[in-house]
Amino acid sequence: MALYRAALGAMVLCGVLTSRMHADPGDFIDVFVSPGSGGLEWPTALTFGPDGNLYIVGVQCPFGGPYNVLRYDGVTGEFIDVFTSGSDLVNPGGLTFGPDGNLYVTQLNKVKRYNGVTGVFIDIFVAHDSLDGATHLTFGPDGNLYVASYGQDLVARFHGTTGEFMDVFASGGGLDGPTGLTFGPDGNLYVSSYGYNRILRYDGASGAFIDVFASEVWPRGLRFGSCGDLYVCHDLGNVFLYNGTTGEFIGTFVSGLWSPWDLTFGPDGNLYVTNDIPGWGALDVVLRYEGPDPTCGIPTVSAWGVLAMTLMLLAAGSIVIRQRRRLLV
Repeated sequence: MALYRAALGAMVLCGVLTSRMHADPGDFIDVFVSPGSGGLEWPTALTFGPDGNLYIVGVQCPFGGPYNVLRYDGVTGEFIDVFTSGSDLVNPGGLTFGPDGNLYVTQLNKVKRYNGVTGVFIDIFVAHDSLDGATHLTFGPDGNLYVASYGQDLVARFHGTTGEFMDVFASGGGLDGPTGLTFGPDGNLYVSSYGYNRILRYDGASGAFIDVFASEVWPRGLRFGSCGDLYVCHDLGNVFLYNGTTGEFIGTFVSGLWSPWDLTFGPDGNLYVTNDIPGWGALDVVLRYEGPDPTCGIPTVSAWGVLAMTLMLLAAGSIVIRQRRRLLV
C-alpha cells in the first residue's frame, strides 16, 4: 500500500508539469520592427488589424516626413507598405480599427477614417472643438467612439456610426493631459492623466469619476492583458503592471526602454511596445516581449506530464495486482 501511495503521489506531481518550456512573462523576445524599416520614425501608436498585421502611426523618413500609417507583417515584422493614402496626416496621436472594419486616426482636432482594406481616405469622421491635440481613441462597449483630448483635459464621445458629437464623457478628477484610454474588463473607462501622473477611472456608462485607480509617473498608452491586469507605458522607459481589480502595483513588467509611447498585445499573446527618442531614428523600433502566462498562473498538464501520469498509473496498477496475488498465496 505504501508503494501504491507513492505511485499516486508521483502521478499527481507529474500532472502539474507545465505544458511547455517557455520564457517568463516580460522577457525580451526580439526587435520586431527594426530601425529604419519602412522609414519609420517617431512611432506614437500601434495596433493589430483585422488582417493580423501591425499598423503604426509615425513619421516616414527620410527627411522627417510625412506622417503616415505604416503596415508590417504581423508574423515577421517585415515592412509591407504605407497603408494610408489620399489625405495628409499632421501630428497623428492614435489609431484604431472600428466595428465597421475601417481605420480611424486622430489628428489635432479631427478623426480621419480610412478604408480598412485598401487604406484609401474615406472622410473626416470627426471635427470638433472639444478636441485639441487628440491622442488615443477607442470604441466603447456601446459602439461609440471615445477620444482623449490632451489640450482640453477631457474624453469626448462621438456617435459610432455618424461621428456626431454626443458629449464630454469624462473630465475632472485630476485629468490633466490625457494620453491613453481603454475600457477595462469591468466596463469602466481608464485614462492616463499625464500631467498629474495617475491612472483615473470613470464609470463606463455615465462617465462619472470613480477614483484614482493607480499612481504612475508620466503614463502614456495602457492596455488590459488577457489575465485582467493593467499594463502602462511609463515615460521614463518602463512598462508597469497593476492589478486590474485593485490597482495595486505588481511590478515592472519591462524595463530598459527609451521612451515608450504605446503598447498592444498581438495575436500571439505577446506584448509589442514602441520605443522612440525624437531625432534618434536608430532607436525608433517596435520591441516584442513575452506576454502574460496564458494560463494566468494555473498549472496545466503537459504532454510529458500525461505520459508520466500514464506510466505511473500502469506501474501503480501493477504494484496493486502483485500485492493482491501475494495475499491470495
